[in-house]
Amino acid sequence: MARLGYGAVAWEGSKPRFIGAGVIRPLGEGAERLSFVFRELRRLMREFAPELAVVERAIFGPNPSSALALGEIRGVCLLACAEEGVPVVSLSPAELKRSVAGHGGAGKGQVKRMVRLVLGMEDRLGADEADALALALSAPVGIPLSGRGGG
Repeated sequence: MARLGYGAVAWEGSKPRFIGAGVIRPLGEGAERLSFVFRELRRLMREFAPELAVVERAIFGPNPSSALALGEIRGVCLLACAEEGVPVVSLSPAELKRSVAGHGGAGKGQVKRMVRLVLGMEDRLGADEADALALALSAPVGIPLSGRGGG
């Protein structure tokens, strides 16, 4: 895994507000790489103070090495959330696309456009940031995400 997107929104009633987004670019190899991601995620959770995290459910394709790497990173995400006391909801890619774009077969471009539209943003989002913000926007209704700092 070369990079991991993150995004945070705050809910003001039924309207989401952009808090922050970015990309973690892991350094090192093996366990050192996983440790780097873990530390960065904990730092970000302390910065944004989320009430809930939405983590994409791993979908396994034909490449076992990629599936294993994604599973390791997902496990690190879940562990970081547990260590920070942040509840986690998992969504499949199809559930995420259906929630944001209206159908589970939406392409990355369509998801990105919908995220920008809902959050009133210019076209300055990378694909990883847009995916992460789409996850944040897909949080179950009635369980808001909030943040401090950033703004």
